[in-house]
Amino acid sequence: MIRSLQWWRVVAALASLSIGVTSLNSINLNFENLEDIDLSFLGTPNLDKYDANLSFKIEEREDVKGDDECIYTLSIDFDPSGKETPPGDTDFTGNCAPNDSQGNATDGLPWHAHRRHWIRLSEEIESVTGLNHLSMEWVPCGRAPAGFRQARWDFNFYTVSPEIRSFMVCDEFKTPSVCQYKQASHLGRSMFTIPRMARDPRHLVNLPLDFSPDPEFPEAFQYEGLTHYRPANVPNSTANWTLPTFLMTTHDAAAVSWRAMIPHAFFDGKYWVRASEYQYYVFQTMMGLPSAWRTEWNEKLDNRMYIEIEGSVIKGSSKICGGPYKDPIKKVDKPEIKIVFEDSGNAGKLKRAEDMH
Repeated sequence: MIRSLQWWRVVAALASLSIGVTSLNSINLNFENLEDIDLSFLGTPNLDKYDANLSFKIEEREDVKGDDECIYTLSIDFDPSGKETPPGDTDFTGNCAPNDSQGNATDGLPWHAHRRHWIRLSEEIESVTGLNHLSMEWVPCGRAPAGFRQARWDFNFYTVSPEIRSFMVCDEFKTPSVCQYKQASHLGRSMFTIPRMARDPRHLVNLPLDFSPDPEFPEAFQYEGLTHYRPANVPNSTANWTLPTFLMTTHDAAAVSWRAMIPHAFFDGKYWVRASEYQYYVFQTMMGLPSAWRTEWNEKLDNRMYIEIEGSVIKGSSKICGGPYKDPIKKVDKPEIKIVFEDSGNAGKLKRAEDMH
């Protein structure tokens, strides 16, 4: 009799998922009341500290083959002086030692603690780009590997919702905290499941060419996923990393974030700088992923950092090509629209690293 009752409850739970009512003991029970999910790990739910502005546009362009393509541009500008702490010591030394032995930073938090600020993007923007929300973070000690262990800003664009990220958890160790290689749960093991192509296992789906986890010490972060990058582009030392670059993360064989990284050394002590980067995906099914980005700093202009990311509009949304979107953020006042790189005067002319000064 008891076995029969348990069997009935399992059938009822599965049936409730099919008809859309509250389940009895469903594995998805926590997602049925999204407002009850704890999102405190995301940090501050606005970008006010950095006085950040966002704008969004879509336009039709002609590609190299002469065909028309629909491209979106998401522009951000912010005040970098709003950072919570001064830059920490490089190479995980001094106050950035990987054991928090030097005490807290000036904001009262450990030097390796997260300092995230985030916003949701509107449903219209998500339908065009596949990007759900944005997280901005000052990282005073940087993160591994090698030359990335220095002060920087991270701009993370996520393809999944904050609620989904709340279940991207793992057993952690080390400082700064990373996921252990041996995980006790299926959620933790999902951190290390990568989207390898069956016919060509050297390449990963929805990641740029030659992107992969660290070959010796793959690093996955709770709520972020497994880090992927192009090993050949990683600076050997912090002194060699002066230009912005990007990483991506995956979780359970899906690309979940695209991360722009701007080293503090990029503009510190300079009058103006500019950089750009392009990426080509091996086998792309998530068509809205960013394909190019640019950033610029001009002290004489306004002491603000400007960032643009571009990508192809998702098929089915191309009918709105050329139409502006006025509300890139959900449930907040409309941002001030700014023209990015308006007064640079030399846009597109500087190509060499030695010109970035």
